[in-house]
Amino acid sequence: MNILYQIVVFLSGLLLPFFGILNPKINQMLKGRSRAFDDIKKFKNSTTDDIVWFHMASLGEFEQARPLIDKFFHESDKRVVLSFFSPSGYEIRKTYDKADFCFYLPADSISNAKKLIKYLNPKIVIWVKYDIWHNIINIISKHHIPIFLVCADFRQNQYYFKSGLGFFKRTLMSFNKIFCLNVKTHNLLKDLGFKNLELSGDLRIDSVIERKNESSALELINRFQNGEKLLVFGSTHQSDADIIRKLSYKFEGKIIIAPHQVNGKHLNWLKANFSDHLLLSIASNETESRIMIVDTIGTLFDIYRNANLVYIGGGFDSGIHNILEPGVFGKSIIIGPKFKKFTEAVELKKRGLISVIKKLEDIDHLDLNELVLSPNKHGILAFFDENSGHTQNVYNTING
Repeated sequence: MNILYQIVVFLSGLLLPFFGILNPKINQMLKGRSRAFDDIKKFKNSTTDDIVWFHMASLGEFEQARPLIDKFFHESDKRVVLSFFSPSGYEIRKTYDKADFCFYLPADSISNAKKLIKYLNPKIVIWVKYDIWHNIINIISKHHIPIFLVCADFRQNQYYFKSGLGFFKRTLMSFNKIFCLNVKTHNLLKDLGFKNLELSGDLRIDSVIERKNESSALELINRFQNGEKLLVFGSTHQSDADIIRKLSYKFEGKIIIAPHQVNGKHLNWLKANFSDHLLLSIASNETESRIMIVDTIGTLFDIYRNANLVYIGGGFDSGIHNILEPGVFGKSIIIGPKFKKFTEAVELKKRGLISVIKKLEDIDHLDLNELVLSPNKHGILAFFDENSGHTQNVYNTING
């Protein structure tokens, strides 16, 4: 199987440029990869400090590791380096102010892996979640560089554990320690014979608590809300369209809708179907509109502070988006049915602290006034208190 993997890596290197012609994201990634080694050498020539290298597949993994990245930046004597597989992570976080350097991870060939370690020469390597690259991790291990997997989240049916793919299991065993996101992952790996395990929880909880303490209400949102109740739709997709329409009709108060993508079909649908809307990007002192559409990025977290009720999108698509952000403010939250891959959502649902709608008709049975007037604030905030503080423990273990 190892030989087959090397063949797949080789063939993907030949075929990806053709796919890049049709797919702008693939083309963007390939352009970033092509300059990666030159950028690494330029960065290394600028410093003699030790390096801690974080690798993440995309933006979601970055957000999970963010509190640990920040802690290394502020408290260690090492330079912080980030790498991404996906443009959706790299393009947004390439200028992150708590990192010293950022690059696209080159293809996982043995020659690339050797060049990476030769040029970057990290003292500590931290991989995030489950973006496992066999050759790179093995070369790191062979050079006796400490390597850790944080926020590890695995399922029994993932290909890492399929019969005949034992080399991936051996790759996972190369990590000095695996910090597991949840009990399910910890027990799965333990049953498979892993010894290098620690249950660390979700580091994002520390991150959103810190962001909450540093954030403040937006004056424009205060003026728009004008003392009324506020329903916020966060990170919605077109698959949420019927839910948005029906909840908006039922809710008595102001409404803010923040689409997951601030351009394209869904945003256009929102503009066309809510004729009395106000766009955040051009809003000033006008507050008469009942509905505001968020067509910019970077404001949703602060908007949640004002909400009385929140619907998180994606649950009728590939999966819900971030519920920790409204949750840290103790808000009443409604989600769709696709949430079971998300540990925090499963736990909050188990505790009866979030509402799940599986079909459009379920909205008829929701008492919105009850959710607004009697939110599960104390229970939700207790969940955050119980699950905070893990970042310091992980940092202490890794940095010694």
